Amino acid sequence: MNKLKTIGEIGGMPLELDDIEWVDSSVREAFYGLISSLGITAPGSFKLSGCEVTITPNGGNDDYACTEGYICLKGEVYKVDACTVSIDNSPHTQMVIFYPDVTVDLSKPKTFEDTSTHYCYETRKAVLKAVTQASPSIYMDYNAPYLTEVIRNKIIALESNWTLVGTDPAFESGWSNEGGSNEVAAFRIDAFENVTLKGVVTSADPKGNIFRLPAGYRPKYIRTYPCYYGTTHVAISVDTAGYVKVEDLSNTTEPIDLSLITFNTNH
Repeated sequence: MNKLKTIGEIGGMPLELDDIEWVDSSVREAFYGLISSLGITAPGSFKLSGCEVTITPNGGNDDYACTEGYICLKGEVYKVDACTVSIDNSPHTQMVIFYPDVTVDLSKPKTFEDTSTHYCYETRKAVLKAVTQASPSIYMDYNAPYLTEVIRNKIIALESNWTLVGTDPAFESGWSNEGGSNEVAAFRIDAFENVTLKGVVTSADPKGNIFRLPAGYRPKYIRTYPCYYGTTHVAISVDTAGYVKVEDLSNTTEPIDLSLITFNTNH
């Protein structure tokens, strides 16, 4: 991440406008670095807080009232002040969007070294706006999702993607699903690289390997878990090669529940 060093330099360093730009870019980099772990890209647009819009019929118009808050619009964070806009509700010829509102503060001129005067303070906010064109170059729907919703949907999408055991990867050593009302064997990985197993498996002649997790789903170190084995517990291990196996074999044929097994691929 960018860092501006303004102290400790011999002679002192003058602060210039491009230095501020450097700091600004470092803040954006940190923000998107934080949310990129969930697959959210910088151009994405979403609400951060507030910005709740309610629609109220008002004669032949619809009034869109927005509370104050913050949004991320095409890679930039904007503050939104409380406001209301109206559109004709019959027929709908306009759409309501969040749009950048950039103004220059004319009350604070700055005098430069060449004695010229310029206005350097720019206020960048977003406003609720009614427009007739279908797709402005920079805009966001008034009912865009919140960041919390985006994150939740990303995680749900990842967590719902279970890989079933049976074909690829296949069961080994005579193991299979217990069947009936029991969950089938499966595994998944979430956005934080946590691997979770589930399902009840059984074997008429229990032997070591139950199945093998593919590359990318394996722990950095061998892990051992106490899993339910009928009326007792049995140790199930997951090694760095991806093998899920029984550590303490016996002659019992009772099923094993794998749902207690979870680990992070970096540990």
